[in-house]
Amino acid sequence: MGLVLSGGGSKGLYHVGVLKALEENHIPIDYVSGTSMGAIVGALYATGHTPEQIAQILTSSDVDNWVTGRIDNRYRYYFKQMRPTASMLSINLGRGEGRRIAARMPNNIVQSDQLDLAFADFFGAADVASRGDFDNLMIPFRCVATDGKNRRDKVFRSGSLSLAVRSSMSIPLMFSPVRVDSALYFDGGLVDNFPWKALMDDFAPDVLIGSACTGDELEGDNLVEQVMTLAMLNTDYSLPRETDVMIMRSFPSISMLDFSKADYLMKRGYEDAMAQMERLESGIERRADSLALAEERELIRAEMPPLIIDQININGLTNAQRGYVRAQMGIEAEDLPVTFEKFRESYLKILTAGELEGYMPRLSYRRSTGRFALDMRMRARPEFKVTFGGNLSSTALNQLSVGLEYKKLGAMARTHNLEGHFSAFHTAANFDNRFDFYARLPLFLEAGVQMNFYNYFRSNYGYLQRGKDVTYSKYRDHYLSIAVGTPVGRHSVLSMRVNAGVDRYLYYLYPAAEENAPMDRTRLKFAGAMLEVDRNNLNHRLYPTRGISQQASLIWVNAWESFRPRASSTQQMKFSSSDRLYWLGAKFRRERYFDKWAPWFSLGYLAEAVVAPRPSLDNEYAENISAPAFQPTQHSKIVYMKEFRSDIYAAAGIIPIFYFGDNFYLKTRGYIFVPHRWDRTEDNVHRRPRYVVDASLVYQTFMGPVSLSLSQYDTRSNNWFITFNFGRTVFNRKGLFY
Repeated sequence: MGLVLSGGGSKGLYHVGVLKALEENHIPIDYVSGTSMGAIVGALYATGHTPEQIAQILTSSDVDNWVTGRIDNRYRYYFKQMRPTASMLSINLGRGEGRRIAARMPNNIVQSDQLDLAFADFFGAADVASRGDFDNLMIPFRCVATDGKNRRDKVFRSGSLSLAVRSSMSIPLMFSPVRVDSALYFDGGLVDNFPWKALMDDFAPDVLIGSACTGDELEGDNLVEQVMTLAMLNTDYSLPRETDVMIMRSFPSISMLDFSKADYLMKRGYEDAMAQMERLESGIERRADSLALAEERELIRAEMPPLIIDQININGLTNAQRGYVRAQMGIEAEDLPVTFEKFRESYLKILTAGELEGYMPRLSYRRSTGRFALDMRMRARPEFKVTFGGNLSSTALNQLSVGLEYKKLGAMARTHNLEGHFSAFHTAANFDNRFDFYARLPLFLEAGVQMNFYNYFRSNYGYLQRGKDVTYSKYRDHYLSIAVGTPVGRHSVLSMRVNAGVDRYLYYLYPAAEENAPMDRTRLKFAGAMLEVDRNNLNHRLYPTRGISQQASLIWVNAWESFRPRASSTQQMKFSSSDRLYWLGAKFRRERYFDKWAPWFSLGYLAEAVVAPRPSLDNEYAENISAPAFQPTQHSKIVYMKEFRSDIYAAAGIIPIFYFGDNFYLKTRGYIFVPHRWDRTEDNVHRRPRYVVDASLVYQTFMGPVSLSLSQYDTRSNNWFITFNFGRTVFNRKGLFY
């Protein structure tokens, strides 16, 4: 009996239900073939996985990472991702012929690293059991790929099982093709999406059982879907003999990458197979014995050694780069052997840094040691990268961001970034230089120049009523910064930072008629240091729903204040003589999101406290504008409200989240802000506990979140704001830290 499994992307989960029905009714399966998703299901079954185990694998959270290329947070390395970016589009510039710099365009949409690792994990040990011959698996197996060089089908009968399956599902545009010697292999669905001929040619089974899941319609909004649907339009899903049995269903409304319908697809496969069971049982006299099948699974598993790696070979890099990779992975010769999971963690840690590209790590069994050698093929990413990004907003945060990055990888990694952000409210430029050193203790050294300008005159967009108490001011923050840091675990960094620069605050001590009227000015020249422990594994930088962000820091600041009152049309005022100030401070902030309590609901919270008592400045307004601010939402960062600023405060909030889909949700927030020195009036502000409420409808896209927010702040006018944003915004660190 031969089982033929078609391709179809996520629709291939239909086959799992078919397998379950066949096993429950003791229908024997002697041979199996598959294309694309059918190859994955078929290979898992042929290597001894039960239908239940296959379902567990293909409905796990890992599948979403396979089809999006997103690296799971548990593998991310925050030490290499501390720098926020507004990038939505990047162009890599590499050196071509004649050392000329030219754009290097990607050849696929999705990075397949996690998929490659998963296949190596699933099938690496099976190659030992099969001894390179797919006839030696628990069930003889065939899969089909497209030979791009010879423009024909390629039937895999032997060799590396993980390489064969990966070749069979290399969907054009989506995943990179697989290169074997001089051949380049693409998804088998381009030439044979229903590979029954491979079984007939090699085994000539008495009966063929076909399982096919089709789409039948072109999807208009998905390029990959259109390409594959066009390629498979002429596929013949019929079997050659009347005695053969076809199990088939069309799913026109389910896309190739929609794994959220897994239960539905498997249930339909099971039902359709059961509907054909009477015909199957009447045409097949022999029955499979459940105990014998379990014994076969135990036998094949007994021949699969554990994936223990005692040799790692790195190809495609210079000697210095190989040394850097080994040090960053934390796997030197003396650390071997390691488990495959340990290698996966270290390998993905390298890839999250964005300095290197990997290509299909390959396992080979060393019979002399009873362990595996692993070959890593890597290359350094192009040295230059141009980035474009920003934010489209109904507020003053219509922001354009442009950046140029130069990265050089050798015995150490050095990165130089020049970046600018431009909007009516916030304009910034920064030049950063970072040097990463890897030994037993990884270390970074960073030096840069930051220039920020904030214009609160431009921030009063989005009112649902006339605001009467939002302050107008301008703020310039220019400084030099030097930092050194080291990782504390995968998601935390310990750093020491020293800043020196000048802050200039422009404001009206007394009401002015218009924006361009002369302004009062306070100037703070400063030098300071901060010791910080920063932990972050949030799933999104903006509007996160999972993970933890926690910072604890101590600061020391030495500053010199001078004040210049506004000038009249006939009078030019000078800054007063400088007064020396210094202060110590501390800050703790924790934002935590729990796992979903129900498919439609999860909860998070925020706790924040600042203690940074400063000496009195020249006037209360200058004290307020330079004080630490509680800004828990994206919108609160662009509106200057005196009520939510204080040298000493505590704040907390609760964050209920309601889900309409994986990336579509309503994030609601309610916060309480408690300043120091209650029941006092400073700068015409009554000090008391105040609240912030916000509700944001969010859809996360690969270019950044789309959000529609309604916010209210407990000020004298109880201001309400409604705002729209699409994209990513960046606010640089402040020179005074808080």
